Amino acid sequence: LVVHQPRTGAVVRSLDYPEIMELYEMRTVLEGTAARLAARAASPVELEELRAINQEMAAATDDSAGLVRLNRQFHTRLLDAARNRFLLKSMASVKMTLMILGPSSMEAPERARQALQE
Repeated sequence: LVVHQPRTGAVVRSLDYPEIMELYEMRTVLEGTAARLAARAASPVELEELRAINQEMAAATDDSAGLVRLNRQFHTRLLDAARNRFLLKSMASVKMTLMILGPSSMEAPERARQALQE
């Protein structure tokens, strides 16, 4: 996330367009895999937690900060339900790199509606 530049010091790294596309491709692959594994391994309690979070998101359409928080909570629970420690580590790396890009797209109302449907 941080690189050292001569005569400048530590600065936040930036991503070029190909890197951003690769990052989102990896996120798609990893989250799809997490959903598939969770569908096989999740307990009824975990599935109910995911449903409840999704319902909270549907009720919070006017609260962008709440939607971002709930979306992160949903994805964390989904990854936990997948029961794969290597997947968790890989997603942690992707999430860390995504921080470079700034605020979550969930702050956009149209993206929030789309995420609920997904």
